[in-house]
Amino acid sequence: MIVITGKTNSSPKQAVIRHKDFAKRLAVACENSPQAPAGHGRQIWLKNQLEAQFNEPVSREAVRKWFAGEAKPKPQMMSLVARALGVDEAWLSIGSTPNITVSEKKLRNILASGAANMVAAQIQLAGGSVAFPEEESVGVDLDTIVKGRRKTVAARPGVASGAFRVSLPLKVGAAIIVVPTDTPTVYRFFNVPSSIMESEGKVRGEYMEIDCEFVADRLIAGSHEVPEIVNFTEIDGVVQSHKAKK
Repeated sequence: MIVITGKTNSSPKQAVIRHKDFAKRLAVACENSPQAPAGHGRQIWLKNQLEAQFNEPVSREAVRKWFAGEAKPKPQMMSLVARALGVDEAWLSIGSTPNITVSEKKLRNILASGAANMVAAQIQLAGGSVAFPEEESVGVDLDTIVKGRRKTVAARPGVASGAFRVSLPLKVGAAIIVVPTDTPTVYRFFNVPSSIMESEGKVRGEYMEIDCEFVADRLIAGSHEVPEIVNFTEIDGVVQSHKAKK
């Protein structure tokens, strides 16, 4: 007698993606890390970094699940992953901006909106055109055309004296800081060039932080003077030594 046994066909178990947003932030952090390689090489690179920097062994499968959104690191490991990538732990873990209350965030948003509107007005008065970009543009406030050249613009409020910190998007055509003066209706405008952003910016995920300070009527970031915009047809701005020659 011949007995035929059959196996029931069962579809492979589908992975459950519980942490899709974390996986996106992890990908952004790797994309903006100057050390991380492209593509799948990031996974083994991150595994090696955790072991080399912190003597923290982790399996390839665990790292794969992080990048796939199937799992996320435990709190202690999350801290090490953030340090390895040079990003803020709170942002990487839950997508939040660190060290800021709800009321502070509301006030900051109001001030940032005011700074953007003021820059938009200056550009329009200089003969340029301005549009407000889609919300997908992280940290970008304006899409402008000045003298036939298109630039994205991020506008941030500053202070007239002492030290302060600004948060800027990683990629933007012009990063403008709007600073009040002793005259309530008069403001100064400074454009942080990409060279200063690269040398002085501290990457915090999808944005960077730059510490600025007024010294002898000049805006300084690290050891660099930030150019001041004296005419919005020349949005790049000039430093004090160049202004003196004009």
